[in-house]
Amino acid sequence: IDSARAAWSVGGKVQGLQWSPQLQASLPLDLQQQLAPACAVSGRLDLDFRVGSGADPSAPMDFLVKGDLTGGEIQDGRLPYRLYDVRAQLELDNHHLRLEHVFARNGISTVTLQLERRGWQDNSPLTLTAQTRRLELDSRFLEVLPHDLQALWRKYFPAGSIDAQLRLDFDGQRWTPELAVVCQDFSFAYHRFPYRLERGRGTVQLKDNRLQVDLTAAAGGQDVTIRSDVRSPGANFTGWVEFGCQQPIPLDEKLLAALVDPKARDVVRSLRPSGMLAVQGRFERTNPSDPDLHRRVQIELFNCSMNYERFPYPLGMIRGRLLWDDQGWTFQELTGRNDTAYVEGTGFWRRTPAAGSELVLNLVGADVPLEDELRDALQPGAQLVWNQLRPRGTVDHLKV
Repeated sequence: IDSARAAWSVGGKVQGLQWSPQLQASLPLDLQQQLAPACAVSGRLDLDFRVGSGADPSAPMDFLVKGDLTGGEIQDGRLPYRLYDVRAQLELDNHHLRLEHVFARNGISTVTLQLERRGWQDNSPLTLTAQTRRLELDSRFLEVLPHDLQALWRKYFPAGSIDAQLRLDFDGQRWTPELAVVCQDFSFAYHRFPYRLERGRGTVQLKDNRLQVDLTAAAGGQDVTIRSDVRSPGANFTGWVEFGCQQPIPLDEKLLAALVDPKARDVVRSLRPSGMLAVQGRFERTNPSDPDLHRRVQIELFNCSMNYERFPYPLGMIRGRLLWDDQGWTFQELTGRNDTAYVEGTGFWRRTPAAGSELVLNLVGADVPLEDELRDALQPGAQLVWNQLRPRGTVDHLKV
């Protein structure tokens, strides 16, 4: 106590204080409000403190608190699960709140964090950096996310393990996020083509309102690469996504089931396809007011087979190319065989205002044996004529 200056100060230590929501509820109301973010934290606190007042009686008291939190626990409804083994170093005074060397875990997942808040008002600037290792993505995340992020989650349904680094800066009016994610072993499926890719690995980075993705994941045992560059992620985004596989993947039921458009799925299934294919594609949006993505997807067929429902003449050893763009599907340079018969094909599938959709498939055969298998693929009227004429031999330039 300095009587000449009318100033005073008190300093001391607190050891083994058990911080808990119950203890916080016993504090003065204004202090409870300031410490509201800590209501989900419990643990042991060891503190050094100093508080004092100067000659000006209208000035607030000066205070400084430094200490350590050990053996802590965090239970917060905004987190997907409980964190324990929490430890941290803290320092707070009239102008700052600092949290350093914060550590917590849940199972094999760990979190480290640093935070600095420059003031005690609602609009006080704040900087937070956090790192997590082996974070498990599961349905518990969906339950605690805000509605807009839940909608984003449902577009991809991610699962697996990631490492992540996050930085949040708040200038008093708006938040500026930076995020860097390293994917170790995770899976996902895009809602417009829900073919789940497994064993994903790569990076996802958000910085300066720009989202960049560089991932590799497995489809049918083969690697698929996915790259994207998106500006202003959200409803008014612009940018592109590219994907492709170097080695063919199976053309199986899992792939067909991922066609969410029922009509397109029915058309493809009517071809009764099987075999292997390689895919290269790009989706792009250059105008934020355009609701649609422009697409160009090219599919190369390798040693495939087909038995079209409306002309069930089985073809094997099919090669060729399918192109999917804004207009629909185009079938290019298709070739295949049935015994000695050699067949070439072209065609398209388009949506039409009148009929809803239109499929045109042109097949031209060479050295086609006139045998029962070809007869059985014809319409009933043509089969009747065939049975009356009973043709034999082979034909060229057979068009269907």
